[in-house]
Amino acid sequence: MRGPWQINIIPVIGIIIAGERNCLRSDGKSMENTELGTENAELTTENAELTTENAELGTDNTELRRENTELITENTEQSAENTELSTESTELSSENTELSSENTELSTENMELNTENTELSTENTKLRTENTELSTENTKLSTENTKLSTENTELSTENTDDIILEEISQGQIIDNGQNDPTELSPDEALTGEWIDEAVKNVAFNLRHYKFNSFDRRYFTEDIKNVTYGFFTAFPNPPLRQFHWEVYTHCSTGFLKCLKYLNEKINETYHLRKTDTATIAHTSKWRLPGNRDLINQADDECLRLVEMDRKKNKPFQGPLEKFQWQTSASYYMCWYTMQDIPNLAMLGEPCDNFANCWDPERGITNRDFRADDRKPYACAMYSFCPDPCCPKKLARSEEECWNTAEPRAPCSRLQDKACSFDPTANREQLSIIYNHWNVTCKCSNPGFRWSSKFGMCVDINECENGAQVCKNETELCMNLPGTYSCSCSLGFEWSKLSKSCIKNQFLHEEINRVIEFYSQENAATTKQGEPLSISSLVKKLIGYIGRKKIFIVEWLMLAIDDVF
Repeated sequence: MRGPWQINIIPVIGIIIAGERNCLRSDGKSMENTELGTENAELTTENAELTTENAELGTDNTELRRENTELITENTEQSAENTELSTESTELSSENTELSSENTELSTENMELNTENTELSTENTKLRTENTELSTENTKLSTENTKLSTENTELSTENTDDIILEEISQGQIIDNGQNDPTELSPDEALTGEWIDEAVKNVAFNLRHYKFNSFDRRYFTEDIKNVTYGFFTAFPNPPLRQFHWEVYTHCSTGFLKCLKYLNEKINETYHLRKTDTATIAHTSKWRLPGNRDLINQADDECLRLVEMDRKKNKPFQGPLEKFQWQTSASYYMCWYTMQDIPNLAMLGEPCDNFANCWDPERGITNRDFRADDRKPYACAMYSFCPDPCCPKKLARSEEECWNTAEPRAPCSRLQDKACSFDPTANREQLSIIYNHWNVTCKCSNPGFRWSSKFGMCVDINECENGAQVCKNETELCMNLPGTYSCSCSLGFEWSKLSKSCIKNQFLHEEINRVIEFYSQENAATTKQGEPLSISSLVKKLIGYIGRKKIFIVEWLMLAIDDVF
């Protein structure tokens, strides 16, 4: 049970609590008001600042309005310009439309042209290929033309000199070595000892030229590509003129020529008496017993050959030496063709190249052509090219044609034997130009060898008198390898007499035709056209019997042959 004091305490507590709450509320609001006042002061400050900013913005807006006004004015002007540009654009668009149409047409044309260009390009490619090939050929031809032009220039320059050479060769004095129109004393001319020795010396020197020299007109030094030796042919083209000393002494006779050549040769370094082959022959040295002596002699020989090559004594240089030796060879070969007795035999072996000792071949070459036992064999071997065997060395006749180049003239024939007749080669100009006459045996009868064409040609029996046709009644017809006789015009073959007999009818008709055609005023037709042989003969058929038609036809052919 509660007491009375307990019942009144509860309301008191409630009032106390309520008072405390109100105090707390009043204090809270006071604090809030203070804070709000502070905030209002701050806001007032901010508003003042904003007002200042707004004033500034108002000024800016005024300027912006002014700028906008200016921009509007500019836009108006720009709009007017744009209107003009739009008008121009419209016009340009129309023009572009027209140009587009034109471009379309041009494009079509370009496509067609491109197609044509493609075809032309293909053709051009082919032409370029052909041009490249032609250019290559032209380059080769140009090189050949350059060489030929050089040769033609030289040959053109030589035309006058060729006339001189021809006049000289036609005016040569040929002697047999006994009646020499020179200034030699009678004792010198009759003494054979110096002549024999001189022939050997000259043969040795010119043999060295024939087998070991080269054309100094085109090459000044020894090089790999140069062709050595003139055993195939004399220099081509020939000299423009003889060496003047050689011509002076050799054009008047053999002995004077021989004496001069021998004296000139004795002034050189490389002499016959110092050559290894000559020393070995005279000393009778043999291998292998005398090898050391042969080697010593050969060393000295080679030294003299080198001195002779470098100094060219007694000549002014290698070119004059070449001209001198070539001129001397022209004359000595020509004298050999004349069968000069002093050249028949040398009296010593000539079977060498006059160039010291060759280790591969020894002292002699064993060449079948250099046989001094045969008349003029050594002279031919020393002074002249060999047209039948154009080789430097040949051990047998078979070796002459068993080679590719240069070919012997008869090597393509069944019988390859070639013969050379000096009596058919006595014109000096032909010798100088290498126009040699040789003889080959043609396998087909009725043919003969022609040096001019280098082949077997038909013998014309109708011209050389070998035919047996009767001149009065028969005609000779040349045929390949043979000939045929036929009856002459106005004659016919008689089986009974086996000869050509006169046909009176043909004679009369032929004479009538010939007389008709031989009149001063040529026969004409009614239309004024010339009367032909054929029409004339056809008219003759009208009054000639049918049995004679075959004769008239033969007559037409015969008359055509005559006229």
